[in-house]
Amino acid sequence: MNMKDACILTKFYKNYNYGGMLQGYALKRAVRDLGYSVDLISYDVNANPNPVYPGLRQQIEQYGPFSAVEKAGEKAVAKGSFLISDILAQRKERFEAFMEETQPSEKLYDDKSAEELCRRYRALISGSDQVWNPNAVRNLYLQTFAEDPARKIAYAASIGRDSFSEREASVLIPAIREFGSISVRERTAKKLLKRYIEAPIETSLDPTLLLSAEEWSEVASDPLVEGKYVLVYFFSDSLNVRRRAEQLFAKRGMKMVFIPYAKQEYNLTDASGPGERMEDVGPREFVSLVQNASFVLTDSFHGAVFSLIFKKPFAVFERNRNGHVSMNSRLYDLLNLFDQSHRLVNAKTGVEPDYLFEVDREKIESIWASEKKRSLEYLSGALKRAILAAGHSERMVTVSSDEERCTGCGACAAVCPTGCISLESNRNGFIVPVIDADKCIKCGRCLATCPVQGKRPEMFTPVRCLGAYAIYEDKESASGGIGGILCRLFAETGGVVYGTAYTEGMNVCAVRADSPEETEAFKGTKYVQSYMGDSAARVVMDLAAGRKVLFTGTPCQIAGVRAAVKTRCPSKAQNLYTAEIICHGVPSPLMFKRYLNWLWEKHGQKVEEYRFRVKERDTDPDYMVRIGLENGSKVIQTGFRDPYYRLFLSSKWFRKSCYECPFASQKRAADLTMGDFWNAEILPEEFGKDRRVSVVLINNRRGEELLRLIFGELEAVDISWETAAEGNANLRRPTPKPSVYTEFGDVRDTGAFFDHEATGKVNRGKYWFSKLTPGVRRAVKKEIHLWRHKD
Repeated sequence: MNMKDACILTKFYKNYNYGGMLQGYALKRAVRDLGYSVDLISYDVNANPNPVYPGLRQQIEQYGPFSAVEKAGEKAVAKGSFLISDILAQRKERFEAFMEETQPSEKLYDDKSAEELCRRYRALISGSDQVWNPNAVRNLYLQTFAEDPARKIAYAASIGRDSFSEREASVLIPAIREFGSISVRERTAKKLLKRYIEAPIETSLDPTLLLSAEEWSEVASDPLVEGKYVLVYFFSDSLNVRRRAEQLFAKRGMKMVFIPYAKQEYNLTDASGPGERMEDVGPREFVSLVQNASFVLTDSFHGAVFSLIFKKPFAVFERNRNGHVSMNSRLYDLLNLFDQSHRLVNAKTGVEPDYLFEVDREKIESIWASEKKRSLEYLSGALKRAILAAGHSERMVTVSSDEERCTGCGACAAVCPTGCISLESNRNGFIVPVIDADKCIKCGRCLATCPVQGKRPEMFTPVRCLGAYAIYEDKESASGGIGGILCRLFAETGGVVYGTAYTEGMNVCAVRADSPEETEAFKGTKYVQSYMGDSAARVVMDLAAGRKVLFTGTPCQIAGVRAAVKTRCPSKAQNLYTAEIICHGVPSPLMFKRYLNWLWEKHGQKVEEYRFRVKERDTDPDYMVRIGLENGSKVIQTGFRDPYYRLFLSSKWFRKSCYECPFASQKRAADLTMGDFWNAEILPEEFGKDRRVSVVLINNRRGEELLRLIFGELEAVDISWETAAEGNANLRRPTPKPSVYTEFGDVRDTGAFFDHEATGKVNRGKYWFSKLTPGVRRAVKKEIHLWRHKD
């Protein structure tokens, strides 16, 4: 069993709490961005006991008699209320969709099976939200199942208290002492633990603060409210606050919207009073509501955190005491850290928005940047120590063993000084780097260069977005013909171009072209991962020789080439130009090869040509496949009848890293991005009528240079990024992993498998719609678009 680098033990699985789920997502992303393979562990809190308060008698002691009865009454009311049940059902659906997209571990662990984690992961991370709060702690978060302290990490573990009872300390402190690296979220928590523990204790940012505002914008849903509004989100009674604040904010032209608290219980006061009640709100919608608010009123820690992230004016109210326990220390610490204590207001005296509307953005950003750097340094150091303790004196081995994150870009092989890394096929046919241990000198250059496990190359936010197509149509181009024009014109200027082409034996490889004629082989879509070989190393040599280079490919390939260039010849990086496709995911080359063999057996002729999305006639639908046989005959059929094409569209057989692609976001790896304009129905009626149209994103200065090079041969219209992303989900996030996923290497009888796909059911609606001409398809889609947005 290949061990992964790390796992995260936190309140994420079926945690219908905005902060809890978003902090789990953020910590996973932060660990991944540091270059480590990581899983969020699925663990049902409700199915495992609290070791501090395991029984009813202890739970009454936990909250106090009055508060315990009150909480039981709230839950009973929630179960019998249709209003509350409806809200909970709507929210759970959105929470569970977000949870599934974040991909926690497939195995559901409990306290009995937790010991397996020590055999599956090198580092064990507990953190962050409320994991050591005596009211919510579990043995999993205390890692009582693990023996080696060096592998046990606490990151920003939240206690939410400034004191422990004798019972609480007797359970928590012995377990916390066994952690090799300890950081807590609140300074009050550090002060509390230092009463009992002599080992070093750090303070670190809540995981949500490890991601930038831009990265959270990628998570946020589309805006939910039109116009200016004040957002109210309270865990406790918000009715009096809403009543007091309504007139104050109305004078500023703001309406009031509020998110009723509904987790396992419901604040009955949220069912009445002023404000528009936002009930169907999941994690993405929560982020969006804060991002687009003009002011935020909250008693929630993460309500305040996201107000800081998006630099929103906000006011924080003290939380009602939970029996004899106060939950406000974390709010005090957060406001003190960012020098925002003046935002703590009293619910009885109300809100004075005049001075609270002033936001010192520079101060917040400066403090945030400093604390974020310190927090990531702690996390990185703790992970390194834990992995060393797990028996890996060098992380070099993960370049070849961590296949689930490897993209096969070949950057590691391109920078290896001894040539000890070769690119070879794994059991599923995907290319992975393999290290010859006898030649390896353990310099670490491969790991430092890896764009996934090392430092990721700079990503670019698009500065201009276009809908475009080539004036002179090229039927060999699958989309608007932008890539073909770009490669040809760049080569005409004397540059070297790298693109994807079929080579001998119908292999798909990254190929070098030194003339316009040679770039003809790059035209047309190829739905299979191309073999990089020594292309990254050859790019470096071309740049070192003073040539300008255009590299075209998938975002992960672009990132690999850029990383190799930065390592080997950074002074020449300005002469590297890159253009990427909007990538849905890459199937296995082995699967494509076996499919060609299946076609050979079926037709009795060797396949010498296979073209996706060809257009023989103007009336051809978009999903046509052309198969050229050895005797010169051709088979042309719709992709809906082609087994390989059907599998590609199903997303079932992609490389595992595709489902967690770090390059599938608004920020792009290349200078210029190209893809299909799937929602072209929103364009002016006469623009590109009966033509395939491309989306083109210009991401930086070099992208603008490339656009100027080709603009004279295009018809183009400016569009917004939101319009581009509406039809291309991979501009926002990776392709979701199918619920049923089988590795191709486990399919023994591939012939029978393709036979089954060939006779499978076809979506008749999509099939007949594809047979319409592009102009008619666009007209139909436009009517549907207008109908959907008529309100």
